[in-house]
Amino acid sequence: MKKRFLIASMIVALTFVGCGATTEENNTDNVSTEVIQDEKDVSADTSATSDTAESEETDNEGVEAVCEPEGKYSATFTEEIEGEEISYEVSYTFNSDGTGVYDGQDTIDFTWDACYIYMNDSKYPFDVNGNYISVSEYEGTQDYYKE
Repeated sequence: MKKRFLIASMIVALTFVGCGATTEENNTDNVSTEVIQDEKDVSADTSATSDTAESEETDNEGVEAVCEPEGKYSATFTEEIEGEEISYEVSYTFNSDGTGVYDGQDTIDFTWDACYIYMNDSKYPFDVNGNYISVSEYEGTQDYYKE
């Protein structure tokens, strides 16, 4: 009895999978027809396309500049030590050649790429968000603002 139920379940499942594949093939045909129509529309107005491409290049230049940090980013932290509030600054200075300097309790040289800061045999992910960077450190993610 269990074998019959199992076989019947498999047949039903295979039927649904087969019907889904046929539907996807039909949708692909519809999409390709839409793409051909879009290509005809685009080729009919080439002057508008070239104007748009030039403005996109200008916009992309600004985006690329924001994606790579350069210069000094810092944050001020406050801690309570023996009942007294102590403030201190921590900073990351990024050089365009992929090197930099961390300045906290110690001054440490580091290297960096588009995703990570490499320092003391560890790597720390970071994101550039306009005028600040977010660095994932031991204590959590910290934001450092461009000076």
